[in-house]
Amino acid sequence: MRIIPLNSSDDDKSTGQPETADSNFEERVHLLSEDEDWAIKAALAASRPLLVSGEPGIGKTQLALAAAADLNRPLCRLTVDSRTEARELLFSFDPVARLAEAQVAQLIYGSDVEKLRAETAVNKFVKPGPMWWAINWKNALNQIQDHDPRPVAPRQWMENQGVVVLIDEIDKADSNVPNGQYCSAQDLRGGSRGEGRLRCWWSSSRVAQPLK
Repeated sequence: MRIIPLNSSDDDKSTGQPETADSNFEERVHLLSEDEDWAIKAALAASRPLLVSGEPGIGKTQLALAAAADLNRPLCRLTVDSRTEARELLFSFDPVARLAEAQVAQLIYGSDVEKLRAETAVNKFVKPGPMWWAINWKNALNQIQDHDPRPVAPRQWMENQGVVVLIDEIDKADSNVPNGQYCSAQDLRGGSRGEGRLRCWWSSSRVAQPLK
């Protein structure tokens, strides 16, 4: 059994709902059991995703936080529901925000077509998903706006160390979602650039069985 500190920097802010650190509270920790430790080591050695299943509240998500902290890697997280599409693993597009921006831009610039096109360019409304961050961290940083939430990189972390990707509540997804994740992971493993860079956790509450 090992004690893994869970610092505030380990919380994934790419979901837009970061957990805040309060100095009045003790530092959170995760007690990493021997079974969990060996499961993580096996996933790393085999370059395979790790599926963690069990009842709500047993620490499935916290295990991914602990693994990211222990490996000194950023955590990139996607929480899945029945409406999640496979492409959201790589990116999301917000057509409603683009429409609103177009309406505002038209009021400001009138019939100036060039400025309207610049303000409503599709690229401005595409946000990186967890796999995009895993594949190319610097490119994902260049894609987001200053006010956009983003994963937090640990201190003294370098991009070639890789990231931990958490696909939470994977059992609620359409079959295309895990299939899309698997294909992206295979693409990463295919070349030297991807070797050792990506570690995936699938978290499921459908099967009431703790990690073995």
